Amino acid sequence: RNGVAVGGNFTEDFNGFGVQLSLGWLGAQTSDEDLSAANAGAQFSFAGFSVGGAYVKAWDGTQSTDATGNEARTAEGYGWTAGAAYETGPYKIGLTYQYGENEGIKGSSGKPELQQANISGTYQFGPGVRLVGGFFAYDQQTQGRSDGEIAGFDNKGWGFASGIKLGF
Repeated sequence: RNGVAVGGNFTEDFNGFGVQLSLGWLGAQTSDEDLSAANAGAQFSFAGFSVGGAYVKAWDGTQSTDATGNEARTAEGYGWTAGAAYETGPYKIGLTYQYGENEGIKGSSGKPELQQANISGTYQFGPGVRLVGGFFAYDQQTQGRSDGEIAGFDNKGWGFASGIKLGF
């Protein structure tokens, strides 16, 4: 509740060398504590190749409670992503990797973390019509609370998604 977010982007092409930069900030009041977050990203492209990355950090995170009323989790944490892509004619293929962790469960010796890798591709049928698809694999882990009230977990998996993207 009572939040505000601001952001800015810079996009420019310097004789075939593309630059995209972004910055953002969020501030909000919650029922427990104030929440603040900031992010930054960059992407550079040339001759069909592009590379980029982004970072986000949240602090003064909110607390939640478990079924017994004890403080359980916090929203404080960070995450980053990096990727590369190549586009030629109607085809584009890309690879990305993401990592994030937060402060975790109160009383736990570990911090929850998520790692994910993606490979994706597109094929442009015509103006504004693209076939898109991707494969992803992830690993999400956390340790339980030392008092045994909240169990830890290790969740791994993979998936595939596809669709048609329409642009007007």
